[in-house]
Amino acid sequence: MSNRLPTRLLKEPVIEAIFELRFNSTVPVSTILSGALYASLKCETIERLPHAEIPDVIRKSDPNLRYAPLVKLGWGSFSIIIGDSSIAMSSGNPYPGWEKLKDGILTALNAVAEVERGTIGTIERYALKYSDILENSIFSGRDDHLKIQVSFGDNQLAQAATHARSEIHEAPFIHIVDFFGQACVTLPSGVSREGSLLTTDSIYMSEVSGLSALMADLPENLNKLHSRNKEIFFSCMTEAGIELLEPQYD
Repeated sequence: MSNRLPTRLLKEPVIEAIFELRFNSTVPVSTILSGALYASLKCETIERLPHAEIPDVIRKSDPNLRYAPLVKLGWGSFSIIIGDSSIAMSSGNPYPGWEKLKDGILTALNAVAEVERGTIGTIERYALKYSDILENSIFSGRDDHLKIQVSFGDNQLAQAATHARSEIHEAPFIHIVDFFGQACVTLPSGVSREGSLLTTDSIYMSEVSGLSALMADLPENLNKLHSRNKEIFFSCMTEAGIELLEPQYD
């Protein structure tokens, strides 16, 4: 594949992009931040999520629930999801493009920094996860659009029947790539899309003390995280596959 990557795809495969920040805290961050952010960002909606109904004592005793989402704010086309040890932001659909998503992330986190008053301790990690569906209607059942091959012994597995997951370690990044050969996704609009589902979850491991310290380098680090995530996605596709998505280059 050429080193030159598209700046946009006219047949956009992204169904969701999520930024997530994980941190240590000894106080119920979701309770403290949700109302303050709702007011400061002028959000349209606020919603308690199912995990919020689980008693605190149970959530705190179960490591699997530590980063559980508890409250969701509707903020324009974005959703802000708050837990007691995590804050996330979803792009929604249609995907607005990286620059608008990055601006949204930074605006939201700056608003958090103004109201969190030291409740957020050490930052453990932050991540950018893209979910892309390569629709059957575009690729017409072809299997030459992806550079993904999985075999058991001498048996080459059919893409449509394959689910594969792997990790790529590039300190300070960890990239988790998940491939489902056949999936059906229903968007919030009610529209269903069928095809291969490829997710690329790029994680920046961090041990920064506090949100203010994180914000100093975050714009640059977000660009690095996004660029590498984008490279991994396109490296999974053939030139023929990319052309079917109608790429544009600046």
